Amino acid sequence: MPFRGSHIDGRLPVSSADGSPFGTPPGRFGRLHLVLVGASLFSLLNTGAFTGIIPYCVAELGQHQSHGAWMNGEFFAAQALGMLLANPLAQRIGALRLFLWAGWAAAVGAFLCAGAPGFVVFLLARIVLGAGGGVLILLAQVLLLEEYRPSLRPLAPVLWAVVAIVPFVLGPLFGGWLEEGWGREGVGWRLWFLLDGLVLLLCTLGARKLLAPRPPDRLGSPFDWVGFGLLSMALFAFQTAIDMGDDYDWYNSSLLDSLMGLAFLSLLGFLGWELHVRKPLVRITLFLRPAFVVGMICLCGGFLLFYGLWSLLLVRLQSVWGYGPWLGGLVMLSLAVGALPFSLLSARVVAWSRNRLLLVGSLLLFAGFALWTSYYDIQHKRNLWLEFVGPQLIEGIGLGIFLAPATNFLCRGLSPKNQEMAIELAGSFRVAAQGWASLLLGTILYRQAAFHKRRLVEWMPSSHPLLDEFLARLRDQGIGWDLGLRLLDREALAHAQVLAFEDLFRVAAWGFFILAVLALVCPSPPSPKGAGLGQDERPMDGREGP
Repeated sequence: MPFRGSHIDGRLPVSSADGSPFGTPPGRFGRLHLVLVGASLFSLLNTGAFTGIIPYCVAELGQHQSHGAWMNGEFFAAQALGMLLANPLAQRIGALRLFLWAGWAAAVGAFLCAGAPGFVVFLLARIVLGAGGGVLILLAQVLLLEEYRPSLRPLAPVLWAVVAIVPFVLGPLFGGWLEEGWGREGVGWRLWFLLDGLVLLLCTLGARKLLAPRPPDRLGSPFDWVGFGLLSMALFAFQTAIDMGDDYDWYNSSLLDSLMGLAFLSLLGFLGWELHVRKPLVRITLFLRPAFVVGMICLCGGFLLFYGLWSLLLVRLQSVWGYGPWLGGLVMLSLAVGALPFSLLSARVVAWSRNRLLLVGSLLLFAGFALWTSYYDIQHKRNLWLEFVGPQLIEGIGLGIFLAPATNFLCRGLSPKNQEMAIELAGSFRVAAQGWASLLLGTILYRQAAFHKRRLVEWMPSSHPLLDEFLARLRDQGIGWDLGLRLLDREALAHAQVLAFEDLFRVAAWGFFILAVLALVCPSPPSPKGAGLGQDERPMDGREGP
């Protein structure tokens, strides 16, 4: 959730009235928090609350479970583009006007999701919801901070640090309560979108009533629509290709080859255009700075691994281990114990050395969580604490101290203007990486499951003596061989999935460890010319990703 609307020195515009949040009518400041934080929070909850109930949504829409990742993938691609579009477009048409437009669009997208008769309509509605939500996430912070007087602005990072963590620690519990409370095969997931659309609509109406229009900063200035179009084409083509990869066979599909080719050519066109246009959408020269590149790799790569493991574990708890949505949410609740307090502490980090230390520490905690989880007890001899709750607590601490240091790490040594661009890119690319997470890690999971299933079959050929004993027991219980073979195959597949699950978490542990080493050896960049003492070591207030 990149925090925009401020310069690095913390001087921000105040409200058009008297600069004080405590004006007339009484309670306006509190209602503004309710409206703007609510819009941002429910836009973010479209990740956490919906992920746990995706299997039921996919089933009711008549699709295979592999299509569940499509629903989040396209949503994240649209949200990433909305976050990248928000600030430059708001400067040209006004932040409040764009916020209202995005609020209407997001509410309409949520209502369309709730009433979608089929998968295609639902997917298109998710794209509309994601694009509107991306704009709301960014502009809600800008509009709210403009109402803060200087003495209260240090509270902003604390507020948004909590908002950033809530979808992952409380979202699954909320979504599971809706699904189980209103029936798994009934209206549970549709009720979520009805509630989401209603809240977004009320928040938009509240913002329109409580906030006065502000003149745009750059009225009439051109916007890089060509660059935005090329980037959108590249992102959606790549996202659609990886959405379809496992269903359409990665190596034997001309459609996937065409989508990947379109994504590559669009990206090349985007890079060439941005290097020559006068006011680019993305300042490509930022990628020439090692600290920025390493910070982006650690932020996006670390969050890709975190979100992929988080979402796959949440779904596998239900599909493999038989947990219900509510119980799966309760398992994820232990994330909150570690994430919330440590996120409040990490929001106030100031020094480059501390940012590096906390970033490396958080990645190592993620690696420890993944390694611990990879030794899942197939025989179920361990208790719930050792199986899920303990690792989730470690993961929560890592999540709490990850976002703010990673964002400040990549901004080290940049001028205030470049820092704003860097924060936009960090938030947008990190959200895009979330869209790739479940699909890329899911591909590893599926392929390893097939590998282990083949090994189990090779280990137990038709002449194996255990099969004769198994067949004799089936006959004693009056079960035919065909039914017994299907039961044996189901058990073998479940065992193969557990082994693949362990392999995936071990691979992720190595990924986190490599990212930690990369952050540790990254050279410290020089301070920009003309910067005051400690200027570029000061954190961007509240500027961390969701």
